[in-house]
Amino acid sequence: MSTERIYEMIGVGLGVFNLALAAQLEDNGYSDSLFFEKQPEMNWHGGMLLDSSELQVHYMKDLVTPVDPRSQFSFLNYLRDRRLLYQFMNRKSESISRNQFQYYFRWVAGQLNCVRFNSTVSSVRFEDGLFTVQVGDESFRSRHIALASGIDPVIPDCARDLLGENVFHVAQYSEHRGNLDGKSVTVIGGGQSGAEVVMDLLENAPDADLNWYSRGLYFAQLEDNCFINELYVPSFTNTFRKVSLPQKQAFMERLGTSSDGINQSLLDRIYRHVFERRFFSEKRNRYHLVAGQELTALERTGKGLTASMRAWTDGALSRVETDVVVLATGFRPSVRRLLKDVLSEHEELRVGAHFELQWAHQHSNHIFVQNGSRMCIGLADANLSIAAWRAAMIVNCLLGTERYDVEPDSPMVGHLLSRIAA
Repeated sequence: MSTERIYEMIGVGLGVFNLALAAQLEDNGYSDSLFFEKQPEMNWHGGMLLDSSELQVHYMKDLVTPVDPRSQFSFLNYLRDRRLLYQFMNRKSESISRNQFQYYFRWVAGQLNCVRFNSTVSSVRFEDGLFTVQVGDESFRSRHIALASGIDPVIPDCARDLLGENVFHVAQYSEHRGNLDGKSVTVIGGGQSGAEVVMDLLENAPDADLNWYSRGLYFAQLEDNCFINELYVPSFTNTFRKVSLPQKQAFMERLGTSSDGINQSLLDRIYRHVFERRFFSEKRNRYHLVAGQELTALERTGKGLTASMRAWTDGALSRVETDVVVLATGFRPSVRRLLKDVLSEHEELRVGAHFELQWAHQHSNHIFVQNGSRMCIGLADANLSIAAWRAAMIVNCLLGTERYDVEPDSPMVGHLLSRIAA
């Protein structure tokens, strides 16, 4: 069944980035959009929302504040609305849990009339000058679409056929965490999500044995200082998009830990827990933390599992027997999968100044892409730091006017990339 109405824009997915877009459109009285989300409510990485999960950016980098501090949808206004602002300030800390932002996001979503939960988009097609978005047995048409449908778990090939109760991605960790105490658990992946799982196991599964493997040469701390954060502002993003692909790749490789590292406070907590348990405890848990190791094979052996690991130093193989494997092996944007009926399989995903995909009908029908163009705009693509600004650029495009400032920051640091891009 097809609806007769033609919307100006349909949003596919209500992740954080499309939520920012929906909120800013609401701020501007824009009523010609519709956003579909498959989940029953706003759920920000729900499978990984643990007590140890901390926000890795400043709390003022919310959905709207960096581009419009007066917006009704700011985090501070959420706290005021709940009568929590004074107590929040009394905490004397800029660090907050991701769970607090989960509540904030749900508060924003609850005020938006353009959002439809429990609505899974099965396909997106382009025909007769319009997009057709299929949701169940209904189809909806629009002139433009905004894709922010989240991320797909990256599963190593050797683990794909073993997924289930004893082998699962970190995105499903919350579903299984109550059944891990007393078992041997192997966590594959040395990033923030892997570290959060390790900390949760240390605190809530005290009788579990633990193996933690990182492909990196060490368990890397998140680079988080004033100067590093200058890489996560609109002015630098605009510079980054102008340089060559090899230069972008080299830059992201060298500064990856500014996006994918582990909070220092979390690393310190893990170290202290393991030190205490290993040397000053009557329990004889086995804690095996190894960096520079890559998973090469995984197989069932009897009632358990055997993981084969290859060392970065000399390529030597080792095997570990375990009951459970948690894959903290990252995510990839789902944009390509959603556009399989619109773009050719090998068509490059490149975005313009307003985060519109460059494709055959880009001048009349925009495909706005959020969190799907890392090689175009850099490490900030999947980060909350530019979420409000990116949404504002899309709003500007839809409204046909510069409602929001397109250059909202004054960079403190000059960079070599600025000379290359000039």
